Amino acid sequence: MVPSDLREPYGPKPYPVDISAMCGLATLKTRPLLETDGKRLQGNYSVSHLLRLILFQTGISSQIVTGMNLYETSDMAAGQTIDGLANPARDSLYQTLINAEFFLNSDGTAMNCYEALGKILHAFPGLRITQLEGIWWIIRTPEASGSWDVWPSGTDTSIHIRRYTNSSLSAPPSSHESIDLNVFTDHLGELRVINEGPETVLQELKNAIRVEQSFGNYRSKLPNGNFLTVDETNLPINWTRALGLTQSTAYRVGTGADTDLFRLHIDGFAGPYLATMPVVTTRIDYRTPSDQAKSAEYTKSLKRTLKGTFWNSGTAGAQIGVIAVCESGDATALYALQEGGSWVRNPTNEQSQAINIRHAYTLDNVEYSTPGPCEINIPMDGLDRVVEIRIGLGAGRALVRNGSVFTGPPTPWIEYANMRMEVATEGLNLDGTQRTIAKPGKVPDGTAQSVVLGDVPDGATPYSRLGTLFTRGISDTPVTTTRWYRPDADITATTPAPKDKGETLLTWLAELVAYQSMFGTSLWDGPLVGRFPYGPHTAVNVEGLSATYTLTRWSWKLREAEQKARGPRIMPTADLSSLDKLNQWQTPDGVIPMNEGDDGNPIEPVFNQPLTPHQQFLKNAILAGIKLPKPQLSPIVPGHLQLTLPAGQRVPTLTVLGNNGFPLGTFLPGFRKAIDLNHLL
Repeated sequence: MVPSDLREPYGPKPYPVDISAMCGLATLKTRPLLETDGKRLQGNYSVSHLLRLILFQTGISSQIVTGMNLYETSDMAAGQTIDGLANPARDSLYQTLINAEFFLNSDGTAMNCYEALGKILHAFPGLRITQLEGIWWIIRTPEASGSWDVWPSGTDTSIHIRRYTNSSLSAPPSSHESIDLNVFTDHLGELRVINEGPETVLQELKNAIRVEQSFGNYRSKLPNGNFLTVDETNLPINWTRALGLTQSTAYRVGTGADTDLFRLHIDGFAGPYLATMPVVTTRIDYRTPSDQAKSAEYTKSLKRTLKGTFWNSGTAGAQIGVIAVCESGDATALYALQEGGSWVRNPTNEQSQAINIRHAYTLDNVEYSTPGPCEINIPMDGLDRVVEIRIGLGAGRALVRNGSVFTGPPTPWIEYANMRMEVATEGLNLDGTQRTIAKPGKVPDGTAQSVVLGDVPDGATPYSRLGTLFTRGISDTPVTTTRWYRPDADITATTPAPKDKGETLLTWLAELVAYQSMFGTSLWDGPLVGRFPYGPHTAVNVEGLSATYTLTRWSWKLREAEQKARGPRIMPTADLSSLDKLNQWQTPDGVIPMNEGDDGNPIEPVFNQPLTPHQQFLKNAILAGIKLPKPQLSPIVPGHLQLTLPAGQRVPTLTVLGNNGFPLGTFLPGFRKAIDLNHLL
């Protein structure tokens, strides 16, 4: 625990101390996701590496224990399994990779660790994190009660976990084992339900649920556009100085921190023509067949957008030139990008001008640079047979003051940062997908959960999207994830059983949400005395209830070891394809048919109420064969009974007396209130 508040009185010892403590996760909201040395993340990172990097920032521990036993197709392929079952030493969180660019905000700053942690955990259905004795436990809740462990030492109630203890945060698991998270309450055991007794309630039922997945932004195709690496002259690698720029006039500045991004600094100013403009250039070469196969950059159906940020002083704005090289028969042709995104083939000198992004204002016929950053967003129309794109970041556009070009002092300059080129397929707007599970004729009333990281289909160009999850693949060559299986699945089965079916992570998530919200799971709430050996990850089996519960709320009195726990039932992971299963409530006493009202909403089930002593006496008499007289009452209107008398019998009358005691008249009773006769039985 990390102290967040500490108060000590000023006086002689001993004295009481008040300490407010937290697990440390809240501190991640103010800490950017960076390497341990403060540098930006770059390239692909395993999920386990990212989790350890994030938790390292709490200052408590970077050791983690993981319990995630869904396996991607590559890990279930021939040669990767053991006796036809998943290799339990292999952790899916280590096998799965995420591109580091995903964790950049739109302004180029690093995402904070808390937000990054949430996006990672939400990608894997049911994954949650808690701290236990100084170590972070990351367990998938549906597996906590068991039935997912295929290791020979495992049991029906165990889960297989991996421990990461290596000082290198990128290292694979150090060990793996089977453990049992289940604990059973007993009136004489180590965990007891105290006299107040638990409550079991049913949660609100839904007729339909929907979960959504966004595929994320497009990956940048610009090499080293964040200027992370430089050569011995302090020039970003993959970039080249041209047309008069030197080591002293074009170089990288900044520390790489969120408040001081790496920036490409260029001194001086220039006119608009590319032929004479001092620039720092880079190029993207699409001649490599593998690149063409993966990114389809060679085709016309692509729309590119150049983005970034710049700051300027003593200049009127940024100047950026873009030239495309395209195949034309047996030769190549040059195309110059124009304002608005159009291209000109074999441009003249007049047409070979940089794209100008003005960031200045005019006052009394004098131009001044606008303080602060300015965003770059340059669209490019589609081109056919593109083999190369050249991009030049030029010196700033000259300021004009009273009809003359401003030359300084101070020296005019411009700085570019976070340059990237996003590539999208024209006419194909696959920004995400969704999964809906519903009863016939029902529709969800909203989105139950949204995720970004996940499995991206081929039609959405997964190699170009930041939300794509990758797996190390059979030969450690990252490939996109597709389907995920139970560890005991037979992916080669011609007639697969429910356990053999592979699903996307989004489908697994949809089924999990459906189990928790459409099946009417019970919620347990009760006081106990004892200990939860695995903290909130403990799977609680309450004496007398045929169900296992996970903890979502937990409070305790330390001195008395008294705890009050609350949590939903861990639902079994059966096949959801048969929707008639949704027409029943799942309760500790078995299933109860679910009925609907006229509005289509489920009606709360009515449980059998205990019999009163009189009702129990009557029931016992009937079972014993004793016949008891029972009154015959005919209801006419709710709450009233009509009097029926034998023929010839006089109907009794009521006499109404006046104030002086003389009779005023009589009337016949037509109705009389019903009387409860149970006390006579």
